[in-house]
Amino acid sequence: MSGFAVDPSALEAIASRLGSAADVLLDLGSTFPPNADAADATEAVNALYQHIIDVAATYCTTVVEAAEKATHTTDQYARGEAAAADLFDH
Repeated sequence: MSGFAVDPSALEAIASRLGSAADVLLDLGSTFPPNADAADATEAVNALYQHIIDVAATYCTTVVEAAEKATHTTDQYARGEAAAADLFDH
């Protein structure tokens, strides 16, 4: 055996932290002012705000997907471990 092992609770913790991080980022996006009043630079500032919000939304989607994959991996690992244990029990 190579000594390879995965602690399912560690994978669950990773998935949970990723999900929490995505929630924080999504909440942060709601704090941007809807329309900045920056005099002559208002249009540029609002475009910059929108770009930041768009990038953050894409990042949040990626983080949520990573959390889902970590959860899926945990489930797959647990099923594989159970199946291997069943082989030795019979």
